[in-house]
Amino acid sequence: IANYYASTCQACPAACGLHVKTREGRPIKLEGNPDHPVNEGALCALGQASIGWTYHPDRYKAPRKRNADGTYSDVSWDEAIALLAGEIEKAGGRTWLLGGETGPTAGRWIDEWVTTVGAGGRVVYEPFAPEALRDAAAAVFGTPGEPVFDLSGSDFVVDFGSDFLESGPSPTEHARQLAAARDISKPEARAARFVYVGPRLSMTASNADEWIAAR
Repeated sequence: IANYYASTCQACPAACGLHVKTREGRPIKLEGNPDHPVNEGALCALGQASIGWTYHPDRYKAPRKRNADGTYSDVSWDEAIALLAGEIEKAGGRTWLLGGETGPTAGRWIDEWVTTVGAGGRVVYEPFAPEALRDAAAAVFGTPGEPVFDLSGSDFVVDFGSDFLESGPSPTEHARQLAAARDISKPEARAARFVYVGPRLSMTASNADEWIAAR
């Protein structure tokens, strides 16, 4: 009998809600959480495939120490902790922690750890960081934030190369919103028109009413 747990997808910053199916304590399938306000039960291919990170054959199964010749060897947890503590003690404020976005709860504990051991600080690295979107918001609205889009009530959508159905800020959410805007069975029957401007026939472009191929 499988057990299900509610969780959050971390494959991209959209943070869709998950239902994690587990057997004997091991996750075996990810599905969207229908009660989550972002994805409402849907889950993109990247989120579906992210369960593979758990079982990837190249994932480290124990602490490893780099040798003088550049190779790695397995060490015990006690040896790894002692080695790390010694290096941090010697480096002090020159120690910095580099990692991805963890959310407020785990982030708070990590920050407390950094402070406790006397490290210099923590750097959060996000490979899909929307820097261009923040700059555009600053130019248009005067605030360098991340705007929240809702396409469900629109009647005309123009996408300038953002590929919002596959790699945008929240592709699963925006795909659902665009479908709602184009649903002619609703009383308002907008049937929103969608124009995509971009250099290649992407998945977003192929779902548009008109694709304008930018050079």
